[in-house]
Amino acid sequence: MKHEVLVTGPFYPPSMERLDREFTTYKLFQAPNRDAMIAELAPRIRAVAGSGRADAALINALPKLEIISNFGVGYDNVEVPAAVARKVMVTNTPDVLNDAVADTTLSLILSLERRIVAGDRYVRAGKWLKAPFPLTRHLGDLKVGIIGLGRIGREIAKRALAFGMTVQYHNRRKLPDVAFAYFPSVLELAKASDVLVCITPGGKETFHMINAAVLEALGPKGTVINMARGSVLDEQALI
Repeated sequence: MKHEVLVTGPFYPPSMERLDREFTTYKLFQAPNRDAMIAELAPRIRAVAGSGRADAALINALPKLEIISNFGVGYDNVEVPAAVARKVMVTNTPDVLNDAVADTTLSLILSLERRIVAGDRYVRAGKWLKAPFPLTRHLGDLKVGIIGLGRIGREIAKRALAFGMTVQYHNRRKLPDVAFAYFPSVLELAKASDVLVCITPGGKETFHMINAAVLEALGPKGTVINMARGSVLDEQALI
């Protein structure tokens, strides 16, 4: 008999297919009546997996729950204090996408600073026949401020250095093994940066970390690359 797993949200299809093969899965995100499915499965479910929300209500509704396997590095979709109170293990997937996220970050910096997308549209529209495309900033002159110099932040820094950019950072505390300039606040980092890269966890601690004051400090020529949760950026301030 296969173990039963409650799946909170969809994730990488090959991984989902393997989960379906090796376990009996119940997809909560497809249930016509979420509460009814939880009530029916509650006496049997020992494991929750997926990318969906696992809040205190769900955790406390499953008396035999032992593990919440979160698909992703960030686990702000899991109400961890409720899991800790119930002695439920919470796992995530660190390091799996470090290179991919760092590559994407540099791709966005290059695209914006060298105006690659705008240049493509310019050529396709035939505007190059009428006037030259405006010059862009030299990448080697850029000061890149990284908010969150963790595993992925360090990979981003490595790539930025390869392009001759100056790297500086903000963390909750200064890192002893890092030679980059450290700024004790996001606001100070923004004032000293041309490009601000956010690679922080989501949640209450980082909610609207990039606000009107930070954007003002970054200036009208500044660039924000948000590789974190959307909640980190105050969209109204950006608008």
